[in-house]
Amino acid sequence: MNGMVKVSIIAAICLMIASCNPPAQEDEIPPPPPPPEEQVLPTLPIDLSGAEATLTVVRTMQTELGNVTITAAIPLFFAIDEKNPEESVILWGTGTGTATLNGIAMGTGGSYTVSGDWPVDYEVRGFLSPSREVCKITLSVDEILLLSQEVIVHAGPLGDVPMSGGMDEFASFSDLKFTEIDSSVTIGAGSVESTFSIDDWCMPKSTFCTYSCTP
Repeated sequence: MNGMVKVSIIAAICLMIASCNPPAQEDEIPPPPPPPEEQVLPTLPIDLSGAEATLTVVRTMQTELGNVTITAAIPLFFAIDEKNPEESVILWGTGTGTATLNGIAMGTGGSYTVSGDWPVDYEVRGFLSPSREVCKITLSVDEILLLSQEVIVHAGPLGDVPMSGGMDEFASFSDLKFTEIDSSVTIGAGSVESTFSIDDWCMPKSTFCTYSCTP
């Protein structure tokens, strides 16, 4: 077999080998990744037992029924972040109070005293600003005087009688500011005087507030 034949055979073998190889395939597009699962935000370590305080409310007013004095003591709860005790944290509280009526009513036999108690609902929200200098608390307070509820009222010679005081009354107080030095705020408007005080302050020592909890 001469050289030309050898070349032809080799070329034919190469063509056969090339024809047996499958054509090059385009790169396959990978399937889209599955949708990511909902991310669960990490839960911050919160210490609710290491901070406490009480909002005390005393409000006096004149109404058509007579003198009304509202009193309440609302526990406040703090979300202290143990890892960042000097960061501002939210606080909140709900509670009830009492509106005590002392009035004078007129009847055929003359005048007589009228007295009774109506319930009051409160919702409090705000934040604590810890500080190495002076800790501060800022509050908003919503109050509903439930005069529409029927209660037992002592009405002089008539004795104890069921009575409602009319429509419920709503009051809102915002941006009330307290510090460890000045823990009381008084607001006067006409015949109404409202005093709000922060009592029984108890803060973790890590917040550097003066009113640290007793060990």
